[in-house]
Amino acid sequence: FDLNKIKKSTGFMLDPSDERFHYYENIEIIEKGNNKIIISDSEQYPSDMIVLNVNFVPNKDLKELRKTLDFALDDHGFMSEETLASGIFGVGSIKGPLDYNSVISSSNDVAIKIISLLSNDYLITEFSGIEIKEENCGLCGLCILSCPYNAITIEADKIAIDKFKCKGCGTCVSVCPTNALDLNIDTTEKILKSIEVFSKFNLRPKIIAFCCRSCGYGAADEAGLKKLSYNPNIFIIKVPCTGRVDTSLIFKSIEFGFDGVMIIGCRKDSCRYINSVDQVRQKVKLLKEVLGPIAENRIIRKSLSAVEGNKFAEIVNSFYERLSEEIKNET
Repeated sequence: FDLNKIKKSTGFMLDPSDERFHYYENIEIIEKGNNKIIISDSEQYPSDMIVLNVNFVPNKDLKELRKTLDFALDDHGFMSEETLASGIFGVGSIKGPLDYNSVISSSNDVAIKIISLLSNDYLITEFSGIEIKEENCGLCGLCILSCPYNAITIEADKIAIDKFKCKGCGTCVSVCPTNALDLNIDTTEKILKSIEVFSKFNLRPKIIAFCCRSCGYGAADEAGLKKLSYNPNIFIIKVPCTGRVDTSLIFKSIEFGFDGVMIIGCRKDSCRYINSVDQVRQKVKLLKEVLGPIAENRIIRKSLSAVEGNKFAEIVNSFYERLSEEIKNET
C-alpha cells in the first residue's frame, strides 16, 4: 500500500477478495541495501514496512467462564478486568493480545496484588454503592433477584449488602418499590434535580438522554472529541448503568416537558454489570406496552461502545428529526 495515499484518506477497509490481497503458503524476506524484498513463488515485492498479523482471537471458553465468574467482555471479546469481582484477577492474553514481556509483567503485578491482599488482617476499601433505609424496606426481595453480583441478602429479617461484592450499578434501586435503596453518590434526588433544571430549556423538541458511564457517556464524549455535529437540544445525565433507569425517571422526564427520552448503554457482552442490558430492555418494552403508541415514538434504547461517537451523533440527529416531524403534525 502507498502510505501517502492512505494518510490522505478518511479511512479504508479492504474486502478479502480485493485484488491487492495475495495469499501464499510460504514467503521469504531478503534485504538488499536498505530495502526489504518479499519473495514468494515466482513473485517479488519491494517493501518499506512489513507487519506481522497474528490474527489473535479470544478463547471460545471465555463466554462459558463468564457465566461462572460474572465479568464483562470488551468490544473485541476479551475479558474486561475491571468488571471482575474483588479478589479475582485476570492474567495474560485472557485480557487481550500481549507479548511475552507484557505477560510476565502482568503476572508480577497480579502476584504483588495477591500478596498485598493476603498479608493484611483487615481489608480496607472505599465504598461507592448502595445505602439502605431500613424503615422503608418491606423485604419483598426484588433487589436480591435484580443484583448481578449476588451482593444483597436477607439476614435477621433485614436487607444486608456485601460492600465488597456491590459494584454500585444501581439496578436494585430501580426495582425497589418503597425507595428503601439509593446510591450514595448519584442519588435519586440528584438525578431528579438534574431533570428539573434541564427542563427549563424552552426550544422543542428537547431530548433527555440517560447514558451509562462506561459506554453511552463514553460515546457522547467521543463524538465531542471528534467534533461531530449533533443537535444541541439533547441533555445528558450520566448514570452508573442503564439498569439504574427506572420508570419513575422516564415519567418525570415526560412530566417535565421532554419530548423524547433516550437510554444509551453498553452492548450486551460489554456491560460491566453483566445482565443489566437485558433488564433495561425488559423495562422499556413493558413501559411501551403500558403507554402504547405515545411511548413507542418518544422513548428509545440503544447499545453502543465507547468509541462509537459517530453512531451516537447519528442516533441523536435521527431521533431529533423524528420528534420534529411529530410536533409539526400535532400543530
